[in-house]
Amino acid sequence: MKKIINILFAALLLVNFSSCDPQEDGLKNLGNVVAAGDIKVSVTPDTSDPNLFHFALTTPNCVGIFTCPEASINKTGVLEFSQSISWANNYVLNVQVYNKAGISEAVQIPFTVTETDPSICENKLFKLLTGGCDAPNGKTWRIKGEVEGHVGCGEEGSSTNNWWNPAPFELNSALYDDDITFILNPEQQMVLDNKGASLMNESTASLFPDGDSSGSFVTTHYKPSTDAGWAITTENGENWLVLSNAFPAYAVNEGAVTNGRYKIVSLTETDMHIVFLPGGISWHYLLTSSPR
Repeated sequence: MKKIINILFAALLLVNFSSCDPQEDGLKNLGNVVAAGDIKVSVTPDTSDPNLFHFALTTPNCVGIFTCPEASINKTGVLEFSQSISWANNYVLNVQVYNKAGISEAVQIPFTVTETDPSICENKLFKLLTGGCDAPNGKTWRIKGEVEGHVGCGEEGSSTNNWWNPAPFELNSALYDDDITFILNPEQQMVLDNKGASLMNESTASLFPDGDSSGSFVTTHYKPSTDAGWAITTENGENWLVLSNAFPAYAVNEGAVTNGRYKIVSLTETDMHIVFLPGGISWHYLLTSSPR
């Protein structure tokens, strides 16, 4: 019996040494993490387009991680790429590289875009929403409380509020004193000035300490985000207003408080009709840039 145990013990040792040796050799062959000082990156503006930049990592035997949120750059595992950057500004590109040994520390590479893409200032929807490049403080909108159906809802896909269609100024005054400003700048800022309180649908009540889910509406002491933004996208021929960390004065559910997509039904110099479509229902908003 003792002999059998000794044989088994010897076999286990042999297995251990056989399995460990290749791993140790593999670790030796990994090399070293690239030092930040050895990272070499070129940033080259295009010869014919001042808003198009070409980025290339020239450090051998690795690939790069490129980030610059202000320029919408977020690339991983590449050696080179090109990016169109719309706004004239000074930017900082953060670059890390990785190989078999691991990820390097980051280096910061400054570069400058000297011209704003003219198409930004010429975009018709951008102009109507924000006042354009000639309005550095943006354009301010409000819920058009003086008309019927300024907010409301209908069945999914409805063009009107065939379920709930409030009369002029029917709701709490917290809805009608909000100012919503859209600014055409590199950050595409949206500023919601709610005078300290916002009117919410009851489905948002759990988000706020003074929310009451038993009522039809919730007036809360809500402090709008200072990091709110907007974008306009086109999908299948339809234009959408995309808001981040913001909503157009009346939030109908939790998702709308932080990240909502609104179909643009119409947008003119003074009036806007948008629809929030969370599924199974259409929430309509009528806004105006006219003075109160």
